Amino acid sequence: MSSKFPEKPQILDYINLAIKDNYLLYILITSSAQAKVKSLGLDYGMGKSTRMLWMLNTIYAGNWEKVKRNMVARPVTIRQILDRPFKTMAWGWDDMQATVGKDKQHDPKVRELAYYMTTLRPYYNVMIGTAPHRGMLQKDFRDLFHFEVITPVRGRYEVQQLKRWIDYKKPTRTKDRLRYRGEGFSMALPNYMEVWYQAWRHKQNQLIRKSITLLKDVDGEGGLDWSSLSDVQKVLLKRINRDAYIRYETVQRKGLTREAKALQKGGWLVMDRNRKWTLTIMADTYFEGLKKDTSDITLTTTVS
Repeated sequence: MSSKFPEKPQILDYINLAIKDNYLLYILITSSAQAKVKSLGLDYGMGKSTRMLWMLNTIYAGNWEKVKRNMVARPVTIRQILDRPFKTMAWGWDDMQATVGKDKQHDPKVRELAYYMTTLRPYYNVMIGTAPHRGMLQKDFRDLFHFEVITPVRGRYEVQQLKRWIDYKKPTRTKDRLRYRGEGFSMALPNYMEVWYQAWRHKQNQLIRKSITLLKDVDGEGGLDWSSLSDVQKVLLKRINRDAYIRYETVQRKGLTREAKALQKGGWLVMDRNRKWTLTIMADTYFEGLKKDTSDITLTTTVS
């Protein structure tokens, strides 16, 4: 297909341009936020993944096997695409909110990945993701996309281009505006692809579930290990278990910041919006299984 750009381009024209002339294009498929076409306002089951699979099918000229090989649900599997000895035309990231959602807003690893993905033009040209709406994604990922494809009802979609404009009063900032780029209809997936997708999605959900704190087995794999903690860390946890929380300033003044952060990494502690260290649900569950022990809870200053 010619790389000559039409006067009124559609999203497929941008995809062809990215692949033919070596650009990098990010497309997000959403459902609940309404634009031009009246929407049911539902987050789930609206056909976002179906639309993504059909878009990939179009890019790969109807080859469903290539579509299957270019589906991702967890960030770790992006490596498989980057490590290929050839350049990938397009790949899809399903249910992005499950792994790079708004709950990861201040996670440095997620932010690092988002900025790294701005440099990956040598490895692929088009990435298509799905999420209920852009607001459910971590901020740096929200800013990554050039197009939003909205599925307001099953079987229908509209395309909005995310244009960015300079705020001349604050030139270091940009504003997003939507530009309507057409609409269309989606077919249901072939039966064998529907079966494949449901099985694939189930397997990915099983893998993602292992990283969700509230669904972890405290006594099983990935649980908490009390025996590996230092005496100071144990005292700190007992103190927080007794008092419900301890202020960040108190921990800092006592020289226990390093211990608190180590406990946070190990799944024992979390810091809330008021800068208070509290026990995680897993840690609460652990202490509920122990006899109440309020001995030896005096915090001492340690040398960092």
